Amino acid sequence: MLFLHEGTQRPGNFMRTLFSLILLLTASSILLPAGPLLKVSSSTLTPSTTFKLIFDKAMVEEDKVGKPSPNTLMRIEPALAGNLTWVSPNSAHFERTDIPKIATTYHFSLEPGHKYLDGTDIPETRFRFLRTAAFQPLVNYWRGDLRHPVCFLRFNDVVDPSTVTSPIFFTAKGGAKVEAIVRRGLYRDLGNSTALGPDWEQYFQSWEAPSPSRVDPATEIATALTISPVQPLPVGEDWKLVLGAGVKN
Repeated sequence: MLFLHEGTQRPGNFMRTLFSLILLLTASSILLPAGPLLKVSSSTLTPSTTFKLIFDKAMVEEDKVGKPSPNTLMRIEPALAGNLTWVSPNSAHFERTDIPKIATTYHFSLEPGHKYLDGTDIPETRFRFLRTAAFQPLVNYWRGDLRHPVCFLRFNDVVDPSTVTSPIFFTAKGGAKVEAIVRRGLYRDLGNSTALGPDWEQYFQSWEAPSPSRVDPATEIATALTISPVQPLPVGEDWKLVLGAGVKN
């Protein structure tokens, strides 16, 4: 309750006091969440994504702050193992101990049955979802001349040329079509550091690129395919390489 002195008070002083009080109450309502909140640092799930759970009331005693424990509070579907480290009695960081799957959507929630430190129930809460990157080429490099192109494709995960099931071919404006030869990519097919890159698991394990000067030109790149036409491309316009859905990690 706001008490006013019975004596004379200038209107300007009163309005400034009232305005300051309103600002204070407004700021407090912004800083305190209305319920459980999950803050994430990115729009997709990457190695650098951070997670912070914030509650409107205390969850643990002070002596639990700073001590990690397996996550049994937040449900993640599909499963993604990790630890919770409380940074205050009502907030915790979630730290992954597992590698998420490629091309997967993860859903985060709190299910019924959990309680605040004071014994009251935590409401069931559906947080946001996060997706990991799709399986896709990261490097698309062409060399050679117009009739004898060689295409080097490096993906974000391991790819096996022997498992490619759909036709891969070159096509030109007007319908001309030439089948393609697909093989494992080699370092010499590109010949520079762009040919090297981590697979999906290495991407989440702080992969470091080797020095190009130490790489044998014949080194096979597990994440790369090299594609060329089975015969020289005939004269045509706007030749393109077509990859079907049969290229999988």
